[in-house]
Amino acid sequence: MLLGGFISTPDGYLTELDDEVALILQQLLGETITVLDAPSEQSFLSAIMVEDQRDEPEDPTLRILLPSMSEDPTEAQSLRAMTEDALRTQKSKRLEAIGEALSDIVTGANTSVLVPREHVWEWLSGLNDLRLVLAQRLGVESSEQTELWYDRIMSILEGAAESPAGGGEAAGDPTFAGRPGPSADVPAGGGSSAEPTGQAGPTSAGAPSEEAAGARAPQPPSGERSHALGNENKSQSNADNTARAFTREELIALVFLLVSWWQDSLLEAVQSEGSQSTL
Repeated sequence: MLLGGFISTPDGYLTELDDEVALILQQLLGETITVLDAPSEQSFLSAIMVEDQRDEPEDPTLRILLPSMSEDPTEAQSLRAMTEDALRTQKSKRLEAIGEALSDIVTGANTSVLVPREHVWEWLSGLNDLRLVLAQRLGVESSEQTELWYDRIMSILEGAAESPAGGGEAAGDPTFAGRPGPSADVPAGGGSSAEPTGQAGPTSAGAPSEEAAGARAPQPPSGERSHALGNENKSQSNADNTARAFTREELIALVFLLVSWWQDSLLEAVQSEGSQSTL
């Protein structure tokens, strides 16, 4: 698995990744777009004429992506009726654009993706939506829980790197690398009772951008620890036994950490460029 950080170029922000990572991201993008189930576009006036109130969605993933915009229940229902369809469409289009950009990677036609400067904030918002969805599936609600997952995944990666190819424990053994793992799969779209999270169910995190309260997904390990994950990810690209080291839940955690790192890498590239322009 190869997922590179973003670098600033004259044409935008460039990153490299392999087809395996691109395919995983495309599948996650498609699942999230399906959950959003964007309605056909209609005008703001038409929307408020059809209904003046709308309840919070029952799906926990939708509640993460489309949180209430007011603490007052009546006002929240009114705001949801006016804005939810437009937000579903907007978020779906962002995710579709990222998926299209990854298509050439999946087919093997390319190994890099260029994010034009005019689309960078759409990418950041779209990646943050993926981050929220994965955090909800894991039951991650805090940076401390993210740190626990980071330590657990790094332990497995380091253990796989030290093991001879094809050796070690049997495939699928949740105790591989000496770290205990869950014995059951994660319910689709739901939380889990995994050891690192300490709880299950949806998170209380808000939407990631200007649409609502501006809350973000739990932050990943920062600085050297975050870059270590990216470097470890690159070093494992030829380790055939790495995938066998993970349970399904640990794979979700790995993708969560990689998406978080990727989003932060893009943001750092943007911020670094801005800092240089002010010197």
